[in-house]
Amino acid sequence: METIKLDISKTGIAVSAEMQAKAQTANALLESGKGAGNDFLGWVHLPSSISAAEIEAIEKQAAKLREKAEVIICIGIGGSYLGAKAVLEAMSDSFKFLHKKRTEPVVVFAGQNISEDYTHELLEAVKEYSIATIVISKSGTTTEPAIAFRLIKAEIEKIREQIQICNKQLNNLMSDYNNNVRPSFRATGKSMQQAFLNAAAMMNGTDVNMDEISDILKEYQQTLQEGNVSLQDSLVIAQELLDKVSKIADNIKRITGAETYEDILSAMAASK
Repeated sequence: METIKLDISKTGIAVSAEMQAKAQTANALLESGKGAGNDFLGWVHLPSSISAAEIEAIEKQAAKLREKAEVIICIGIGGSYLGAKAVLEAMSDSFKFLHKKRTEPVVVFAGQNISEDYTHELLEAVKEYSIATIVISKSGTTTEPAIAFRLIKAEIEKIREQIQICNKQLNNLMSDYNNNVRPSFRATGKSMQQAFLNAAAMMNGTDVNMDEISDILKEYQQTLQEGNVSLQDSLVIAQELLDKVSKIADNIKRITGAETYEDILSAMAASK
């Protein structure tokens, strides 16, 4: 591995033998890890000691974040914040914030200050985007990053809770359909079933019937399990699907003048 060399021959600074000896002693102390504060020297041998497997794991995680998040919030303070910021600025287009078309997530920072205005404005700004966080903290107890982490974590958990509510409603609807409506449709005959579904579809402005809704739900749940969709996108999909199922179910009731599925059965029996 090549080392960095510093040429000061043209700086006008003379390096005495004493200065050189002190520098060599300090460097040897760093290399040996025997000096004071040696528990903070993991960075000394990191470039040469990191394995190919670790680099591959980092690259996979980075790809996962790029796929799922539009905004990545990097939480840290001091070196934990400035190190990431320096690398990002050094390796990126200095004016990418002016580009109208983005091909990668925007990285923003939190936890580097204790300003409530900054954190509030950040949370407001990312509401319409899928987000992910990278938390950098050696102790995990530094005040500024700890506050930012808790607030951003609470925002993510709020989205998860909304998804869980939607999923519960979807499952209740599908359970009701599968346990009550589907068997009754089968009992009354396929033509009657399709007639009601077609009428409901026309009123709802869609050609998706309840069987197809069931297939969509299964596909959506499988997508969630595979982890190929962000939290925000999951919530949007769930809400859209819930709205579609609810409208079709309500329209079937409206067509028959029924208030419950039991009333639907009576109306269908009377129309045979």
